[in-house]
Amino acid sequence: MPIITTVIPTYKRPHLLRRAIDSVRSQTWKDISIVVRDNCSEDETEGLVLDIAKTDPRVTYVKNSENIGVFENFKQGLSNVKTDFFSILSDDDYLEPEFYTEAMRLFDQYPDAGFVAFSVNIVNADGELLRSYMKNDNYEIKSTYYNSEEGIDAYLFGSLPDMGIWTGYVFRKKVALSIGFEGFSEVGYGSDILFLWHAASKYNFVVSTFRAANFMTHNQSTSSTLVNVFDERFLYWWRNRMLIIMHDPDVSTAIKNKISNYYFSHSTKSAYYFKYYTDAAILLINKRIKHKEFEALKYDFIAMRSFLPWSLLISIKFVNIVLVSLKIDDKVRSLIRIIRSAIK
Repeated sequence: MPIITTVIPTYKRPHLLRRAIDSVRSQTWKDISIVVRDNCSEDETEGLVLDIAKTDPRVTYVKNSENIGVFENFKQGLSNVKTDFFSILSDDDYLEPEFYTEAMRLFDQYPDAGFVAFSVNIVNADGELLRSYMKNDNYEIKSTYYNSEEGIDAYLFGSLPDMGIWTGYVFRKKVALSIGFEGFSEVGYGSDILFLWHAASKYNFVVSTFRAANFMTHNQSTSSTLVNVFDERFLYWWRNRMLIIMHDPDVSTAIKNKISNYYFSHSTKSAYYFKYYTDAAILLINKRIKHKEFEALKYDFIAMRSFLPWSLLISIKFVNIVLVSLKIDDKVRSLIRIIRSAIK
């Protein structure tokens, strides 16, 4: 039977890491390789994993000599997969026992699928269920096959369950090899979504409503601490995700057109989104100037310029952004008075 590699990046979460490792070791599919990539934790993480490895040779421990950052650690883990199938498991998430067995059943049923995606339970720090794809336990498990052109529509318009959570995915290695990891660390937050969208733009895949994994949300998680919408260069990352796919010569023209149309309509044609982002920009610029965060403001303008066409940036709405911003900074107002005096 094929061996599946579970890549578990970790950093200073030994109490959660044990649960993640145990959830893989207890899989009904026994042919697995568990690779724990420790981002130079200075705690009991190393001892914990090595103790487990003594009793289970399927567990491998790799420790970075220095902290290389969360996204680079993910990248290194994905780049070094040796088996034909793999999945990524964050150290605070955990799998259901039938996860890999069900995935391999679907790969057998759909041999040209590049990956399989399952429904994911959202749980809190105590493991209590917050929500899942279905509302109750009386639901029918269904699987749906998508070719890449159908699948990218499902991704773009959000009709698939939990499609931004790769905890519930199993991939063929060829997916990672063909996509590569250029820009993975540079994109940063959202690299997982970049990987999933890119995979969906190139490969057929299967989606199942089977609840195969558990994604834990808590105030220490990466997704909770790194970014808010628009703030912290969100739009810059969003645009970069699109551009990496658009520059891939192996992505079909039809799919590129779908992505391009979605990107343009999402950012400019919709009055709702234009108002949302410009209102968010007003709040953000006000905050930056008020706290004199001028270096950060430089990158925010790059994000706005990347996301919105220049013709809109010089529109009345953008003028309003500037005017509102100028009103809250005495130095800027003084500069305007000086310029006016010089003109006179």
